[in-house]
Amino acid sequence: MQEFTNITTISNPFLSLFLIILCTTYTVDITFAGDTLLKTACSNTSYAANSSYEASVNVLFSSLATNATQGLGKTRFFNTTVVGYDHGSSYTVYGLYLCRGDDSNNDCKTCVPKAIESLQQECATRPVVATVWYVDCMVRYSNESIFGIMDPSPPLYMTNNHDNMTTNATGFNQIVGEVMQMLATDVAASTKRYGTREAVFTSFLTVYAEAQCTPDLSKTECQRCLTAANNYLPECCSSSKGARVLTPSCNAIYELYPFFELGPSPSSPALPLVPSPTIPSSLTTHTPRLPLPSAGRRRKTASSVTIALVALVAILVVQVFVCIYLMWRRGRKRSGDAEVLLQNQNQMNQLPSFEYINGEDFLNVESLQYDLKVLQIATNMFSDENKLGEGGFGGVYKGILPKGQEIAVKRLSVCSNQGVEQFMNEVVFVAKLQHRNLVRLLGFCLAEYEKLLVYEFVPNKSLDFILFDPERREELNWPTRYKIISGIARGMLYLHEDSRLRIVHRDLKASNILLDADMNPKICDFGTARHFNVDESQANTSRIAGTFGYMAPEYLLNGEYSLKSDVYSFGVLMLEIVSGRKGTSFRQSRTGEQLLTYAWKHWTEGNSLEVMDPSLRDSYTSNDVTRCIHLGLLCIQGDAEKRPTMASIVISLNSDNELPTPQQPGLFTCRNFEPSAEIHNLVTDESSSKSMRLSFSSDTSAN
Repeated sequence: MQEFTNITTISNPFLSLFLIILCTTYTVDITFAGDTLLKTACSNTSYAANSSYEASVNVLFSSLATNATQGLGKTRFFNTTVVGYDHGSSYTVYGLYLCRGDDSNNDCKTCVPKAIESLQQECATRPVVATVWYVDCMVRYSNESIFGIMDPSPPLYMTNNHDNMTTNATGFNQIVGEVMQMLATDVAASTKRYGTREAVFTSFLTVYAEAQCTPDLSKTECQRCLTAANNYLPECCSSSKGARVLTPSCNAIYELYPFFELGPSPSSPALPLVPSPTIPSSLTTHTPRLPLPSAGRRRKTASSVTIALVALVAILVVQVFVCIYLMWRRGRKRSGDAEVLLQNQNQMNQLPSFEYINGEDFLNVESLQYDLKVLQIATNMFSDENKLGEGGFGGVYKGILPKGQEIAVKRLSVCSNQGVEQFMNEVVFVAKLQHRNLVRLLGFCLAEYEKLLVYEFVPNKSLDFILFDPERREELNWPTRYKIISGIARGMLYLHEDSRLRIVHRDLKASNILLDADMNPKICDFGTARHFNVDESQANTSRIAGTFGYMAPEYLLNGEYSLKSDVYSFGVLMLEIVSGRKGTSFRQSRTGEQLLTYAWKHWTEGNSLEVMDPSLRDSYTSNDVTRCIHLGLLCIQGDAEKRPTMASIVISLNSDNELPTPQQPGLFTCRNFEPSAEIHNLVTDESSSKSMRLSFSSDTSAN
């Protein structure tokens, strides 16, 4: 496949403009001849010469050729089954042919017999299963039923290996990915399982795309087949100006010229096409012959020419203004783009090489990198339909890699400085961490203007999505909630004591706990995490990052964080899981009573079970619920030294050891006050924009 013109950079702007207009006005239609052989696929398993199976195959070929040449297959698709017998044994062959949806019946009549002839020649080993692709048709047969079944065989492809897009290749690949994905949806929804689309890449380049499934496939199977074919394009055909992906059940093609039948135009006949000076031997040009005008129609023809010239001048003027505007816009954007690209490059240089961790060899940073084009295709160009959620530093999108693996892609904001820091943290920390209760980082992508983190896909979203939903919270009975609490505790213990780095998470909350298919918790979002050396236990920061309601008093007021800061957050989270209420939400009362106050009040009054979510009445265990509330109150004490460690929490959750009496927790209550700009900008949460006054109570007095 060859594209009709090459894009080159020309220093003379007037010559460039002239060529642009010339290319948009006169085009060359260079395509494969319809009877050109593309590919054959022959199985390794063969049938014996002069066998009953061979007789069935020959009868099948005759039936397919007869149906095509006699024009019976008006839908350009025909399938049939031939059953042969030999000494009581059945030798069944299933076969079909599929002609291009835009071709005439004459093309189908010519193509199918040639395809059958090629099968007999190219697959001389007499394969049990075989497929042949021509430009205008496909023929296949098998010893197993192939009707209505999507064949998942690896795709075959053809591409312009020596004719790649060199100018704005990323934008070109993006356009190709978008148009092919939209076309897959169109074709799957159509009754003919065939469709075409066009997408404008530049003012003088258009992407033409065609896709087709065998009509016996269901809508779902057709969509699945074409999606798999399209997902293969970034691997095989990146930046190629033309490519086609072939499978036994579907095919997808794109070119930079209209290679498919566009149908009769309602306007005047097109101008004669200018033949290309260099045409590959396997290609042919189609130059329509226009009828000469009769004497009675010359005046009308002259009028048409005048109109055409006026239209050409108008197009020229419009294109001049478009070119000027595009050049101006690119000039304005160039400085900002250069800054982002430089920033990404600097980050790439800062990423370490993880070669030796925990006494074992570890993949280096290059092995974790994903190609941007692959992730764009996997997430359908980060479409809203694929969006799983939105965090403080960007969105999270579901994606499917070419081999079918589901992933979650975190797309960090380009403009956020905190996003830059978060990206570095997550790559550095999570790549080193391996635990069943931590979300697994598969890799990252730092390319052009994108900062992407690729994680394992966790189907049940985050804990807050279910826990705080009035209807879905009933899915979380008490055994499930207890399992979630225990899993989070084990994950935090790993971070604090069992991993190579002693890590303080600094943003433990319900929205940062993901739930897998079995409701096992996985801690995520390590963008604000920090690590301690072996001999360190506390650090200070002037940059407060976290979430109101989950942050320990000493951290929010003085910037002091430690492992006990995470323990405080864990205590708030545990009380949320038991009660089904947000720790940062306020009851509608004059006292502004909040979850921590509410839990402490009922504990001191001896009726702590009142804190429990009412939906747990049929599944709870009294001792376990009371113990979790007790542990939660121990975790949120104002004095960090009096909070338990994660190790002791894990032990207490799995035993009946005696627990100390908690003191009044460090609390904050709501007042009408506008927080300082520093805190307002640095603390992340949906509540960070609310007017709040922070006043902590002493832990030495009790109500």
